[in-house]
Amino acid sequence: MYKRLLILTLSLILTFSCNNSIKNKTGEKTNNKPNTSIEKENANSEEITRYRPLPRHIYDQIYKYADYLDIIFEDLDFSMSQENNASIRGFLNNINMKRTPAVKSSCKPMGHVVFLKKGNPIIEADFFHSPGCYYFLFFDEMGKPIFANSMSDIGIDFFENIKTGRYKPAK
Repeated sequence: MYKRLLILTLSLILTFSCNNSIKNKTGEKTNNKPNTSIEKENANSEEITRYRPLPRHIYDQIYKYADYLDIIFEDLDFSMSQENNASIRGFLNNINMKRTPAVKSSCKPMGHVVFLKKGNPIIEADFFHSPGCYYFLFFDEMGKPIFANSMSDIGIDFFENIKTGRYKPAK
């Protein structure tokens, strides 16, 4: 009797753990369910995921130690890099540390940002800038989403100026 119960329990555990496979950023399957997801819901056949916000200690680490910022835009014909600490810190103003967004499966990223310290990534994020999709989605070292923060009003204006051509990058 106990043997059958043990086999049944182990079978259930194995079945549920195998169903938790997800795709990382490169499309490869992993068997780790993201532990930072707070809630998943379906709204009109659109998947919405909520993540914890970027922890303050990581934000502070970026603020204190990031010496390079690389921004790649998906549909624009330029990218941006910053090596000036004041500019990197200024970019952090685009992140709203008090609000977390509903991350929608239908949202398309405007670009990708990497914060570096001596050539090594501190953290990377996709940023989203379209109606209903104003946020940063941060990734771990394996390319899995782990944190999300809303975009600040300053960030919304900054990226709108880039989209509309009012912001001209230095050549």
